[in-house]
Amino acid sequence: IVQQHIIRYSSVVLNEFLRGAHDDRSQKIARELTRLASGKTVVPSERHWLLCGKISQKILKGRKMSREEIGLLQNDILIALSVREIGGTLLTRDQSDFLLIERYISFDREFFC
Repeated sequence: IVQQHIIRYSSVVLNEFLRGAHDDRSQKIARELTRLASGKTVVPSERHWLLCGKISQKILKGRKMSREEIGLLQNDILIALSVREIGGTLLTRDQSDFLLIERYISFDREFFC
């Protein structure tokens, strides 16, 4: 049996790629990824943003995190909520953040090296 997979791209991840593209090579890769994602992008909804705030509050209770860590965690929560919404599976290397988020919301994920 051949199983087909539909690949979707998170607008949050695309933003992170574009923001981090500081040299010609990485800018070229970011542009190509953006081109590939055209028409296949999942965007967090208003509901996702509001739920992200509630989840962030729960996670951050009693934790000390830098502003950067909080921002990155917010992005990961939005990604997880978007994956759950479409019934997809998140492919990521970021085990620590997504295992933490998984304590508060359920979503399918696979880790790779």
